[in-house]
Amino acid sequence: MMASESDQMQRDLFQQFYVRVAPLLRGYIYRVCGDQALGDDIFQESFLKFLRTVRWNAPDRQQKAFIFKIAARLIIDNIRRIRPHPLDAAARTERSRVLCPTRRTSVKLSRKTTTSGDDAASAAMPARHASSSDGLPP
Repeated sequence: MMASESDQMQRDLFQQFYVRVAPLLRGYIYRVCGDQALGDDIFQESFLKFLRTVRWNAPDRQQKAFIFKIAARLIIDNIRRIRPHPLDAAARTERSRVLCPTRRTSVKLSRKTTTSGDDAASAAMPARHASSSDGLPP
């Protein structure tokens, strides 16, 4: 009989915690993931891990921080699984060029000195934009 009362009390504590924290946690996960299906999986897994290790006598603030930490680590694990990080520097450099090709582009300034601000600005524009008078792409 004592175990039944304790189980019921834990269920009640969990339900109260879930009502307070679930909307915040779900919103956080969705904002970071950007994918609803993946967000739902991480949300469920976060609560499962939380329930396996929770101490109900801990303050509510610690419990909330703990479940958010679990979710953050699951998100990071998922990112690592999707995009493995190469170990050597050459591979990292090549990977960054592929992922961010705009880093390699550089703008060359002309050496001609002008007094007009518009001329200096157009000299600083990449060639594909210099032909347009307003600086906007065609």
